[in-house]
Amino acid sequence: MRSSSVSSSTEEDKGASITLKLDVCIFGENQNVDISFDVATIGRHEIFDNTKMETLYREFIERLGPELTHHSEEWKCEECGRVATYFQWISLYTESAKAYERGNIVIVACCPGSRLTGRVASLVIGKEVQKSVGESTVVNMFPRPDGLGPPSGACLTCHKDLDAETGLLTMLRCSKCKLVRYCGVACQKDDWGRHKVICGKITRVSRGCNIKKEKKIEHSCS
Repeated sequence: MRSSSVSSSTEEDKGASITLKLDVCIFGENQNVDISFDVATIGRHEIFDNTKMETLYREFIERLGPELTHHSEEWKCEECGRVATYFQWISLYTESAKAYERGNIVIVACCPGSRLTGRVASLVIGKEVQKSVGESTVVNMFPRPDGLGPPSGACLTCHKDLDAETGLLTMLRCSKCKLVRYCGVACQKDDWGRHKVICGKITRVSRGCNIKKEKKIEHSCS
């Protein structure tokens, strides 16, 4: 019996579907995290339905607030180097020839009132222009999701940040997606019902400098 999933066994099946991609870059002083997501899998013929594709991206991004906030240690402002208490959000949507690579988001850890630095602006614009020459790019089509705050090292569930006795970070990182952080297994279990949907969509996490090695939480629930 033929499976409903896409098979690569015949030329007819090859290319029958594509997976929409989203890349997120988060910057702070001497620190960055790059994250790639699989947004949704659609039929190749659906790439011509721009309204549907925009909706899929929008609905996916709306759920990313917690994951894009609680994922690393203390962040410092990209401009002044003080502890970041704010962030700037830039979303980029390109009607690209590579239809599956349409979404990009840049988040800059900063202080309230600070402006996007020239270095980050040049990186964003340069990357997007190089990718989308002759194509249409819309800036800030997607609003920042609810629950998104300044990049933080706090526990995703209880927002605990420092150990009360030692004053040291004791966060553990999810071993499956290697992105979000929890103060312990109990908080990871409490959040798994929500996080597992996004967790399975994360395909790459790459960190820049100043990130310490952390223990990993082994998944004990499904």
